Amino acid sequence: MSNKTELMELSETPIELIEEVSKQISHYLIGIVKIQKSLTSEDAILIGSGTLVEIENTFGILTAHHVMERLPPQGKIGFVLFEQLHRYTLQSEFLEKIVVDKELIPSEGPDLAFIVLPPTTLGQIKALKSFYNLSLKRDKILSNPFKNDMGIWFLCGFPDEQTTYDRPIKGFEIVKGFHGLCGAGGVEKEYIVGNYDYLEFEVHYNKNSQVPKSFGGVSGGGLWHVPLQKSKEGKITPQEIILSGVAFHQSSMINNIRTIKCHGRRSIYKVAYELVRNKCF
Repeated sequence: MSNKTELMELSETPIELIEEVSKQISHYLIGIVKIQKSLTSEDAILIGSGTLVEIENTFGILTAHHVMERLPPQGKIGFVLFEQLHRYTLQSEFLEKIVVDKELIPSEGPDLAFIVLPPTTLGQIKALKSFYNLSLKRDKILSNPFKNDMGIWFLCGFPDEQTTYDRPIKGFEIVKGFHGLCGAGGVEKEYIVGNYDYLEFEVHYNKNSQVPKSFGGVSGGGLWHVPLQKSKEGKITPQEIILSGVAFHQSSMINNIRTIKCHGRRSIYKVAYELVRNKCF
């Protein structure tokens, strides 16, 4: 009896499977906010997104450099961890901020960074979220990655245009909702410039489109590749869920298409990985 499976395309993928994969990926997604104080209150300003990852027992946030650059050198930084009302902050001076590379031209890159989280905070974060272990699949991804047209891709982050305000509740004078998004689509272009590789994720708009008009706030969020397989009995399942990129720039809309430029697998699993390992060990 054969266990052979065949790879699937996005158009064949059940919506229930897309929702389930999005839910799994959301466990690694984190929103990054700046705490802005006034004389009488404070506000949380979304500055970007990130992915919780582990690199050889170093735990932190993989994000875009221009997102990390907006963090204050001192004071509180807020993080969006889960759906319920919460206020989770850390002192900026307790974070180690590693510049992988910074952009000369924002639309071109490179634009990549890593924020090392203090060990004392990990227990609370791990109780709420998961860290994607880059070490486990590193060799395979660098030597023999899945082809880009196998399965589907997900772009995950916090679009700022979906931020909401609510009435004061439970002692909070200002209540803001930051809403994460994991949208399915495809990568249409891959290329290399110097030490970095890049992937371009296309967002298509139509009259009934419910996707954000702008992806501001998604910068630093993860691009995920999910090859799918169909069993002999016709059941469709994810073959793997692979962190494969970091978003850092959105194009203008041309012919109802917006392109989100992301760093790719080599940028993450080789350049960023080796830099973090060398700095932290």
